[in-house]
Amino acid sequence: MKRTNILALDYGTKYIWLAYWNQRSSMTMPIGTFMNDQYVIFNLWATLERYAIWKVVLWYPKQHKGLQSKIDTLIEQLCFVEKKLEIVKVDEEYTSVQAAATLDSQKKTLADDTVAAMHILEYYLKTI
Repeated sequence: MKRTNILALDYGTKYIWLAYWNQRSSMTMPIGTFMNDQYVIFNLWATLERYAIWKVVLWYPKQHKGLQSKIDTLIEQLCFVEKKLEIVKVDEEYTSVQAAATLDSQKKTLADDTVAAMHILEYYLKTI
């Protein structure tokens, strides 16, 4: 299967939220949430396969050095399991705020961060 789609990750210490862009439909869709545990790399690899992903776009916080280190480790692991994967770091600090506005919610939920992953991807697609 030809890999044509793009995956977005919103990294958190407990969860990783995902969305993807489908080349055929040119739509950004939420995928859901994974626990950020010892199985996360296997779950992400399965997602790469299932959704025919060739590129991963992820939020890379310029203000949070501790998270940067954890994200860098995740990137190394992803590149190890999928050698031809292209990874793009996006510096977009306001996706959670945008997600809350999109969902019109006053209390943060898991859905907010899934929508934040969609905003990360849409932000990236506007800049390429």
